[in-house]
Amino acid sequence: MILQDLLSIISILNIAIRVLAILVALCLAILVGVVTLQKKLEPDYKKGFSISVVIYLILVMFSFIVGFFFIESNNSFANILFSFSLEIYLFHKKSKWKFGILAAILLGFSIILRIVFFALNLFLHSFMAILIASIVIDVLLSLNNIILGIVILNLLRKTANENPSLKTYTKPISIGVVFIFIIKSLITSISSIPILILYLEENYDYFETYIWFEMGLTLFLSLVIVIGLIFIAIGALKSMNTPLIFSKDKGIKESLKREGIRYSPQAVIYCSKCGVSVSPNVS
Repeated sequence: MILQDLLSIISILNIAIRVLAILVALCLAILVGVVTLQKKLEPDYKKGFSISVVIYLILVMFSFIVGFFFIESNNSFANILFSFSLEIYLFHKKSKWKFGILAAILLGFSIILRIVFFALNLFLHSFMAILIASIVIDVLLSLNNIILGIVILNLLRKTANENPSLKTYTKPISIGVVFIFIIKSLITSISSIPILILYLEENYDYFETYIWFEMGLTLFLSLVIVIGLIFIAIGALKSMNTPLIFSKDKGIKESLKREGIRYSPQAVIYCSKCGVSVSPNVS
């Protein structure tokens, strides 16, 4: 009786958590969309990345809806869009489409793995076999996302190093990537291991503890995703406030030009705190 009541509470909490995540994704999509449509930009400023983030948020929202009772619903298509929007609007001059190819390979492999797991569930009749297959595929999927996240962070860091003014949006996007691509993936990769240990030891005395563990994990994963989405939305909004110039000298030149200052590329000194240049050749 106690276990049934516990399961009922868990089901209600999972629904509430998922509804909250859906609402957060929807509100962020509306916020970024409205600001993007209303904002008037100067010639060097672009809206493309923020528009793609709106679509990304909508896809994540629908992935929550489709997998309503399972927090690890399929976000592969959303991740493909986000990765290619980074490639198109931020990385293509730096990576020369290598990042786009890597993202396509990794995320394509993720989709194949999910199809394989779905097929295995149809043909495997042993709970043990299905559980092991689930753990292996979860680890491989998580590894794909972690590799992708590390590459994104490295490219964002290089972008910011070339033009310090771009840190206004690369920093929040980096934080969002850490939450969604790395922390979430690390947690997901170990989420099925406790039930495997209980099954192998044939010790179900801790089953209730495992149920609470799963509930806490679901809540934590939801919070991780929500926090990551918030930071990515912030990065999208800030990207419209910064000219997408990916050369340090060109970025300085454009910044000084808007202030009516003539620029000379020799002996440029950069402020360690704000990234603004100070040059003895500026007049």
